[in-house]
Amino acid sequence: MYNSHNPYLMMLSRGSRYSIALLLLFSISSIHAQVWDDSFADDGRLTLSVYEEDQLHAARFVDGRLIVAYSNDYGDDPFFVRAYEADGSVDLTFQPIGVLGLDLPFLEDGGLLLAQTATIMNDGIYLSTMCKVTSDFTTYDYMAQVLKYNTNGSLNTSFGDNGLATAMVLSDVPNMFWSGGFTGSLEVNDGIILLGNSNDTLCFVKFFDDGSLDFGFGENGIKKLENDDLVLPEEPGEYGFRKWVYFNNQVYCQLSVTTLDNVLFTALIRFNADGSQDMSFGNNQGYVDLVPYCYFDGQYNWNLSVLQAIDEYLYLGSHFELYRFNSNFEQDMSFGGTGLGYASLSNGVALSLTKDSQGRFYVPGVYATDPSIPRCLRLLSNGAIDTSFGDEGLLIYETPVEDESVWFEFCELTDEGEPLIIGMASTGFGAGNIESDAVVLKILVNDNSVESLRNSDGVFFYPNPVSDFITLPNIESGNMIIRSLDGKIVRIEKFSQPTRNRTLDVSSLQQGTYILEVVGDSCIHKTKFIKL
Repeated sequence: MYNSHNPYLMMLSRGSRYSIALLLLFSISSIHAQVWDDSFADDGRLTLSVYEEDQLHAARFVDGRLIVAYSNDYGDDPFFVRAYEADGSVDLTFQPIGVLGLDLPFLEDGGLLLAQTATIMNDGIYLSTMCKVTSDFTTYDYMAQVLKYNTNGSLNTSFGDNGLATAMVLSDVPNMFWSGGFTGSLEVNDGIILLGNSNDTLCFVKFFDDGSLDFGFGENGIKKLENDDLVLPEEPGEYGFRKWVYFNNQVYCQLSVTTLDNVLFTALIRFNADGSQDMSFGNNQGYVDLVPYCYFDGQYNWNLSVLQAIDEYLYLGSHFELYRFNSNFEQDMSFGGTGLGYASLSNGVALSLTKDSQGRFYVPGVYATDPSIPRCLRLLSNGAIDTSFGDEGLLIYETPVEDESVWFEFCELTDEGEPLIIGMASTGFGAGNIESDAVVLKILVNDNSVESLRNSDGVFFYPNPVSDFITLPNIESGNMIIRSLDGKIVRIEKFSQPTRNRTLDVSSLQQGTYILEVVGDSCIHKTKFIKL
């Protein structure tokens, strides 16, 4: 899963309380308006408890649940992990994870937690920290630690030493500042890579998925890169990771660099399996200059907003535009459907993208000119805007909370293909007293036109959503059953012979989402409908 270190989210000042927002969107054709479902969770809004100075690390829908990992950046409680059902209810089968600073080894005798990050994979939850461990109060050891939990929240005791793997990154060195602001973790084919940087050193630590160090990577699983070890267009003074991705069995990193002459630039670097810089990348330069992809309003912005790999392509996103490259880093000039070689983001900034089973892309983000307005764009498989979605391809969330700003960051698809949009919300900017709440919301589609919709099983019915009557044009003999989402039967109607334009009165149902089962002589069809 991708890591959350976006410049738009870091606009919040220190001392603020971040939050996590989830938005459930139903993938129904011909959507032109939307309303919030007041019957969802608590008055249509689920609140997650988040502490001061929090950071959203990762979110992933796996094993039928949405797992969200976040932390208290500079406090004693570095990790919290919670899980939720697809309808936003708490997953009671998941063991909530709360890792306290005092529970982490090597922090006694003046040790200091410098940075933490989380990665959620199909096989488990990895919580990683970088700690400065006191040696003799004049020199320090720098220790990388990884805790692994199963996707049900239990500790994976077969990983490392009873669930904990460690690596000494630096030993017996003078006190230094190890910048953890962009430290992250990265899912790879056979394990996990931790990324960290000080002002002039990059560091990779690679663990296998059993917690052992990969001795074929760097030096005994650790690769450190200093100024003289990297080939860049100008001699760097300071640099740091901004974005990273694992694509085609190699690690790609965006570096922001300040030269010795105090000039800013950014480059994309590709690393080999042993952690060395791939000098064949970028026309044998060893890097790709990202300046052409990082302009906004005539000015250079040294941050990509998206660096993601999906299937056989690598995606780069910045203000207004999204680019696609193949495994040879050749730009796909057909992407976007205009021949310009990029997809338009409709005056917005993409913070991530997710591909659904139909090849469409959900693109959560914000407006470039007003990052306080959250939005989700949907693109077709060729990168063109899907105008059948929302309002000409866009869904905009107008918060009912006064002075609240919301950022949409991630999209995860449920087992049924419903997109969950995960973001952050905060209030109190104007008053200088920032408070935050995490929220979960569900979208209903407010389209009462009599338009026949067909689900994946071929059942025709209309309208959907519905206020009074559902009409099914062609029904064989059998039963029509309405169930709530928890499987309870709400209504059964029987019919003894094939019927055309059969109607079903649902006016007495409470607002919400239901399952309609049509049980015929030869088959059973199931589909969801929304009661307004």
